[in-house]
Amino acid sequence: MKSRKALKRLDKAEELLSDILERYGAIQKQPRETLESARNLVVRAKKSLTIDAGLASGKDPVAPGAALSAMLLQKPAAKASIARANAKIARRTAAAHE
Repeated sequence: MKSRKALKRLDKAEELLSDILERYGAIQKQPRETLESARNLVVRAKKSLTIDAGLASGKDPVAPGAALSAMLLQKPAAKASIARANAKIARRTAAAHE
């Protein structure tokens, strides 16, 4: 399971447990302790997953298309293609402003 999806599921579980604790604040001591313990475990799991995901990548977060654009910029044909596209955009922008 991807870490982002796991974090979303853990967020949902934490919200549900917190909601139950808020709604049924006057429940008996034993169930309340069990629910609080479960919520604390979910919080700890989220923290460890966040830390593990950050350490596993070993990189700073990048934009989704950054790797592709970096790869394309290494090829001379890609540089020319990008330059043509930028020129086309510039011409359209100039024509629109005239």
